[in-house]
Amino acid sequence: MTAEGEGASAILFVSDGGNVLDFLHVWVKRPTELALLSQNTGGGMHEVRGTVELLPRESLRVRATLRADGVTLMGNADTEWIVDPPIARFLEEGDNGERRIIAERPGKAMVQAKSLGLEATLELVVAKEGAS
Repeated sequence: MTAEGEGASAILFVSDGGNVLDFLHVWVKRPTELALLSQNTGGGMHEVRGTVELLPRESLRVRATLRADGVTLMGNADTEWIVDPPIARFLEEGDNGERRIIAERPGKAMVQAKSLGLEATLELVVAKEGAS
């Protein structure tokens, strides 16, 4: 099912005989924010902001999540992923909104996710191995 516009609607579950078995209401809202989430050590997801530090060959799994007025929306939208300069690469991780960032060489870069006219960024710092 794909939303065509903002608003609310009912979805009816109807038997072959025409009887309504169940129903639910859906609400469609235009996203106002794109956030980047990452999995924490307990298995839950938390928002990633500011700077992330990795060593070469380390990785971070991120998900671009659409929100409307602070509420996380369901569903997926096409997401463009950029790292500039290219000190890391992306691997697909599940759907279009998920990527694994793999650090390749030391340096600083901006990681961007763009979807539906919204953008989320974080700074990626890849440290030299053995640096303290």
